[in-house]
Amino acid sequence: MHDKTTTVDKLKAIETLKANRSKHENEYKTALAGYKKKLARRLQSELDRLNTTAETNTFVLSIGLVVPEHHLNEYDEYLALLEWSHGETIEVTMDEFRHFIMNNWSWSRSWNQTLVFYSDIDDLSEIEPD
Repeated sequence: MHDKTTTVDKLKAIETLKANRSKHENEYKTALAGYKKKLARRLQSELDRLNTTAETNTFVLSIGLVVPEHHLNEYDEYLALLEWSHGETIEVTMDEFRHFIMNNWSWSRSWNQTLVFYSDIDDLSEIEPD
């Protein structure tokens, strides 16, 4: 079975993809800042626990945080493809349209959960994203 395709305005697609990429990059910076803050808290908690543990040979470090991953390379690859293509329009599959125009990816659900988890901390303003 073949994927359905549609023809889209190339400049509009580039504009939309750049906006989606920028949004993803900002979300990643926020998630990374939240990760760093949660990591610092967990490390301090573990250090406090270590300092109150009588026998350090039984101490097991438990952090349990996953480093946020960005997907900027996926945006960049498709941007390059669009920018190098000839003509004013480009044909895209429904999957490509869903990903690059609608910003709906196979990883979107887990990404949104990561954002909620790392954004759900008090006062991110004291952290400056890298």
